[in-house]
Amino acid sequence: MNKDKKDKQPQRELGTGADGCSRFNGKLDKLCLMLEKIRFEEYIDQLNNPRKMFWKSFAAGIVRGFGMAVGFSILGALMLSLLTRLAADNIPLIGNFISEILKFINQGK
Repeated sequence: MNKDKKDKQPQRELGTGADGCSRFNGKLDKLCLMLEKIRFEEYIDQLNNPRKMFWKSFAAGIVRGFGMAVGFSILGALMLSLLTRLAADNIPLIGNFISEILKFINQGK
């Protein structure tokens, strides 16, 4: 039964005549605008120039590595400060453990 319904539905012609061309041109214009918005041409230029792509990736990697090092240092300093405060509070089990860790850290200085 479904097959009969499909056969009876009129087939839509794909872009014939002047109306079809104008719809196609409108969609093509939208596609061109979208590609310009995402700077597709610059992306293709970058892919065609491996040396430029290498240096951009290299610089991005250095910046990411520097950011991670700075972030880890800040987080480490905050954790050390927190551990020092917890050790000063003399919490029974945790305070002894933290004071051992702080002694170990201070021996390395």
